[in-house]
Amino acid sequence: MFHDYPEVLSGVKILRETGMSARPVSCLEYRRLRMVVPISVPGMYPMETPLGIMAAGATASGIWLLDYPDSPSLEKRCRRPPEDIPVCNAREMLLLLQNELRAYFKRELQRFSVPLHLAGTPFQSSVWRSVLEIPYGATLSYAELAERSGCPSAVRAVAAAVGANRLALLIPCHRVIGAGGRLTGYTGGLHRKRRLLEHEQGKLRLPL
Repeated sequence: MFHDYPEVLSGVKILRETGMSARPVSCLEYRRLRMVVPISVPGMYPMETPLGIMAAGATASGIWLLDYPDSPSLEKRCRRPPEDIPVCNAREMLLLLQNELRAYFKRELQRFSVPLHLAGTPFQSSVWRSVLEIPYGATLSYAELAERSGCPSAVRAVAAAVGANRLALLIPCHRVIGAGGRLTGYTGGLHRKRRLLEHEQGKLRLPL
């Protein structure tokens, strides 16, 4: 769960000692997270990335949330965690996530192996699994994704499932684009979507 500000700084120091080169948590970023994330949600932690502080949530079996503090859906997602979320052993899973994020942004990791706790309908889960198969550095249109998901006529429903993804980066919905290569909807904003694609394609190196 989230702690008071000094304790968060202490926690970030521990994460830094695992090998993550982390900048200090700013009061503004932490305050923004505290405003939208209820303290009672178990297994929550501010996770540092080159794209800013992200809200991460974990169960003993996997990560169930990784989202941006300015995401319009973050508050709703945090207030509806998986019903079977256990409160124990989340810290180890969060440390694993932090280490994999570090490797991803150093271009040492192209596919995350941290266990994921998917919380969605069977249709949403099917779409998310198709998104997981989009190769690092590649993109796929919503129409192509709908076809791969076995429902070529349900492009809008597929797009809605992509938008419901709670696991930014881990389920790489930033690789799903509009027709003609146009960048469209992303919970972290199109500026982050562009930077992630450029990072994966070797056009930009995000500072750690």
